[in-house]
Order: sequence, then structure tokens, then C-alpha cells
Amino acid sequence: MDIFKIVGVGILGVITAGFIKSAKSEFSVFVVLATGLVILIMIAKGMSEVLVKFSEIVAKTGIPSALYKLQLSGKIAIFILAFPVIEAFINVVEKLAI
Repeated sequence: MDIFKIVGVGILGVITAGFIKSAKSEFSVFVVLATGLVILIMIAKGMSEVLVKFSEIVAKTGIPSALYKLQLSGKIAIFILAFPVIEAFINVVEKLAI
């Protein structure tokens, strides 16, 4: 259910930025940044829970922590490589909202 809240905040931020862009375009950047910050804060708790669960799994399986860190780094690298796709999606949604 949290994903719906996050998506709602994102859509609301894009719509708000679109309205502000038509009136004062220089302030729309701040709206987008604030929306991103709110979404980041919303997912921070979930990310910490995921890291705790990963640590519990590592402790139960006996996997060396270095291997765990290597796998986690790989997942982060995959996310970073996927970021341009996410950015393109956000741009499409922004153009549709305006």
C-alpha cells in the first residue's frame, strides 16, 4: 500500500510543478526537488527494513559478510544503470501532465 502513497505523491508533485511552471517556471524546479525529497524520506524506512532483513538472512545462512556486501553493491549498480530509464519515464509523465 505504501507504493500507492509514493506514486500519489509523485503524480501530485508533477501536476503541481506543471501548474507552477505555467505561472513561474523558475519555481517548478523547487517543487520537483521537494517532491523527490518527500519520496526519498518515504522510502528511507522501507530501505532500512530491507537492509535489516538482508543482515538477518546473512547471519542465518553463514554467508561471509564480504560476499553479502559484494552482492548488495551489484544490486545498487543495477539500480544506478536503470536510473536513465526511470528518468525517461518521469519525463514522459511530466510531459503528459503539462
